[in-house]
Amino acid sequence: MPNNQRLFLFRFFVIALFSFALFCDKPKGMAQGSSLQSLPPLSVKDSTMYCFLGELQDQAKSRIIALQGDINFLGAAIEGKYHYNGGVGIVEIKGKIAKDGSVSINEVTSAGEFSYNPDHKEKITAKITGKLDRAQGVITGSWVSQDGKTTFPCTMRLVARYEKKKHPKLVVSTAYPVFVSPEYAVLNDSLARWMKASFDSSVVSVKSLIEEYKGMNDLSFKPEERLSETNDVGVYHLTPTWVSMSNLAYTDGGGAHGNYGYDGITWQKRGNAWKRVKLQELFTSDTAAYYKKINELLFAGLRKRQASFVMDGSVKDLRDGLRNGYQSWVMRPSGITFIFPPYAVASYAEGSLEVFVPWKALKDYLRSDGLAGEFLK
Repeated sequence: MPNNQRLFLFRFFVIALFSFALFCDKPKGMAQGSSLQSLPPLSVKDSTMYCFLGELQDQAKSRIIALQGDINFLGAAIEGKYHYNGGVGIVEIKGKIAKDGSVSINEVTSAGEFSYNPDHKEKITAKITGKLDRAQGVITGSWVSQDGKTTFPCTMRLVARYEKKKHPKLVVSTAYPVFVSPEYAVLNDSLARWMKASFDSSVVSVKSLIEEYKGMNDLSFKPEERLSETNDVGVYHLTPTWVSMSNLAYTDGGGAHGNYGYDGITWQKRGNAWKRVKLQELFTSDTAAYYKKINELLFAGLRKRQASFVMDGSVKDLRDGLRNGYQSWVMRPSGITFIFPPYAVASYAEGSLEVFVPWKALKDYLRSDGLAGEFLK
């Protein structure tokens, strides 16, 4: 294995271990859930990404359609993505902001991890028009289907700002959510300590690599520009009682290419404390049965994605990773997503692969009193 790959695997193992140590314990004192109207304000800054919660008011059926995702404010442009809490797809959002705060946002369907289809073509499925209140961090307006037949009042409120820290000279950075809502702000200290430790570790690592490359005769190779480490934490799904996030760590040690890996992190509120959830806690005590079922579903999904190591027989069984906690996963109300980094089930050129498994496919194996048990009702 090349040195840069060994370095990456060691660093990612340390980060995953550190994150597990931080979040296996508390934090304590998170407040109970609140409506969008009661959430505190979070002012909008330009060139900044935010996590938001949204609602469509279906007044004809007296119901709320909840959605959530990330939104990036880029001057006069808006970019991002969201998912409907009860749906099975991810949509992108692309739009514009006028000087008076008027917004026009297109909802654009994509292949996403829920409904992988290599032949799928992007198309606009809805449009949100309204106003952005920069001081309050809220967009209010209307969601209108592309055919114009369905209209819902719409509210999108910011609940977290992604804090990004960059080294002034090295290609080292971290990004993570900072929550303004008291529902989730209790996580801020732990996230900040975790990301500071990651940032400091990356600075030491990259500086050490730069020293190693100083004696090179290749003048075209500029180690200060090429050698890099980044660590980004993103919100996958938020509820008042559980939170699921994904951690992406990237390292370029000067080899043929950099490498990256994922660590899924899910916590559940238990009393006044938050505890990290293990995969085994979602399922019944018949471990052999649910590992067998998940293994079958993952291989079916990976074959659909034409994952090369699965197709050529190099990877024949994924149960060891499931048993030992090596397999990254994140969850939403619609199901659980397993994330495979490069080289896990396919070549680097194929990138990371995701396999979505709906809860209904695992209903015979879920604990009724477990975190995912609520989705059986």
